[in-house]
Amino acid sequence: MITSFACNIDYEIFVEPKSEFSLEKTTFDVLEPVFVENMGSGERFTFWPGDEGQNYSEVDNSRNSGLSPNRGLDFEYSYLRSGTYTMTIIASSFNEETGNYVTSMNSVQITINPGNNGNNFTRFAIDNAFAGYSPEGIIEGENISVPIGFINRASGISDTDYAALINKRPPLFSVNSSTAKVYSEEGQQLIGRGDDNYNLNVIDEETLEPIIRKFTVVQDDLPREYSVAAMFYPEIEYLSVMGSDALKYSKDGLSTISEEEIIELQLAYPDKTYFGVFLVGVKPDDLKKATIGFDLEAGTKLYLKESGEEIISGVTTIDISNPPVDFQMVKAIDVFSVRSEFSLYTLIF
Repeated sequence: MITSFACNIDYEIFVEPKSEFSLEKTTFDVLEPVFVENMGSGERFTFWPGDEGQNYSEVDNSRNSGLSPNRGLDFEYSYLRSGTYTMTIIASSFNEETGNYVTSMNSVQITINPGNNGNNFTRFAIDNAFAGYSPEGIIEGENISVPIGFINRASGISDTDYAALINKRPPLFSVNSSTAKVYSEEGQQLIGRGDDNYNLNVIDEETLEPIIRKFTVVQDDLPREYSVAAMFYPEIEYLSVMGSDALKYSKDGLSTISEEEIIELQLAYPDKTYFGVFLVGVKPDDLKKATIGFDLEAGTKLYLKESGEEIISGVTTIDISNPPVDFQMVKAIDVFSVRSEFSLYTLIF
């Protein structure tokens, strides 16, 4: 340590770096927190866990970097894959007298027990399902639901033709490890960049119902099978409020936006729409106990978005006195589900 004195005040201008840390153990399970107590000295400390992308022995590789430096705090980390890793901590200080950075390095070997790790999707989509639109899947455990918007209608393409286009598209995905391999249920290895010679075939082109497909991610000889279902967003075409029909893409129940604006909204928000209703002879207080009528496809339920209350057509009374009121539709098939929304505006005469 070098100390300087000025106006009877002493301060350190150089702290000798020393890399020293403590671990409770050196063997952990996948995703188990590894707590590293920093007992060293120095101005900055850099932590290299030693796993993929953060391996100090490959520091010259542009894809490798340590975690963000800190000024003496402890570290906590979780490994995503089994294996043996060299954890490294580097302490460093700047010597103002010499103008040099001084470093001290210390390492320890960490063992991560085998387990289901690295063999999982972090993203799954249908590549370029339509005009640059790649619908993203919702990953829940080993089940992936891919919601799809009817954006084909803006271009005058029928739903069945749209389904045929989707079925011919390959998957677009990423996995937790760069060394993991992905296989289709037919046994074909897939890369997932959108250029695989593979047709997803995820939708029945007549009924528009999902065809559940299987994909397997393998890492360290450990397979993990996923089920994928592509489902169109649920729609509500007919809606009435207290006996009066609501008008789609309207905020007053009397007029709608232009066809061009509708197309823009359908492309930008395939999972959202709105309705307006014009009510005659209805008092404001009546809106606090209103009923709505609607038709939904099989397997779809309607809920108030704010409260989560399920709405039964013509039965459930709801408060629509403060428009817009937001609703959510949920379509479920087996363990898969997709959601869409609409807002309701009211105007009283």
